[in-house]
Amino acid sequence: MPKRTTAHNRQRELFADLANMQGIVLTAKSGDSVSMNIHGAFELFDKHWYTEDHLPRETMLALKTDTPTPPTSEPAVHFHVDWNEVKWARIQPRRLKLINMDYEIVFCSEKHASTRIFWFYLPEGLDVQLFRAKWGEDWINLLQESNYGLEINNFENIQIEKQFSEIF
Repeated sequence: MPKRTTAHNRQRELFADLANMQGIVLTAKSGDSVSMNIHGAFELFDKHWYTEDHLPRETMLALKTDTPTPPTSEPAVHFHVDWNEVKWARIQPRRLKLINMDYEIVFCSEKHASTRIFWFYLPEGLDVQLFRAKWGEDWINLLQESNYGLEINNFENIQIEKQFSEIF
């Protein structure tokens, strides 16, 4: 199993957009002996392992559900991911007649599809075209600085500062 890591803001930004797409397929492969396909919508799931002292926080790649997941359990389907290894992503055409897919988005450790860690297959549609328009067809640096999530962090800091000033 990979070491526990949390997703970077740029990775979260891309997955926030990917989570809104319907009918995609997540695939992972280990050598030529096994691969897994999961059909559905996906999201990042932050988990805190209360019983662990070493690396207690982890961001999992999970199947999106309509019901909230209790904080002490895990999503039914998920991947443990070393997010420090997921450095690059790229959306590219890939026609797969068997499962009726037209594109793939690969998540890689290097700027080459042969270093893919996991990937999604995507059907042609407006959501895919909008995604491609935003993210382009070149390699996406997922460790690049991003403003995604700063609004949430700033709001939390303002609330903490307000509570602190009310105490004193």
